[in-house]
Amino acid sequence: MAYVFMIIKIISGFISLLVIIRLMGKKELAEASPLDIVYSVALGDLVGDAAYDPAVKFYDIFIAVGVWSLLIYSTDLVSRKVPFLGRRIKGESELLIHNGQIMKKVMRKNRLSEHEVENLLRQNGAFHLEDVKVGILEANGKLSVLKE
Repeated sequence: MAYVFMIIKIISGFISLLVIIRLMGKKELAEASPLDIVYSVALGDLVGDAAYDPAVKFYDIFIAVGVWSLLIYSTDLVSRKVPFLGRRIKGESELLIHNGQIMKKVMRKNRLSEHEVENLLRQNGAFHLEDVKVGILEANGKLSVLKE
């Protein structure tokens, strides 16, 4: 009988996660920030822990997922409505390369090594630093490159 309840809780958690993912929309999935990844991992962990804990009822999963989703939604809303807080919560783009020169301060601030910057450049088809006019490190960790 315990397995039946565990299966019901897993199915309930799965349905809850599907609903939340659909509510987030395609834009959110395509442009996942580090914070979005943390949200997703924590949400999955929350559902997983609840599914295997016999003391947790299946409707508890819906409540927990609902509260967590409300926190995610509220954070996203605040990020969009209050630009100053949004930059603090979600991060912001930074000029990493200017006229072929790496901004060392920005590199250190973002805990990047020169090897990692070179790797990001190659992923953008820039094999020589001097060919890069502007390199912007986006909030999601990707590098946007404007070549000479």
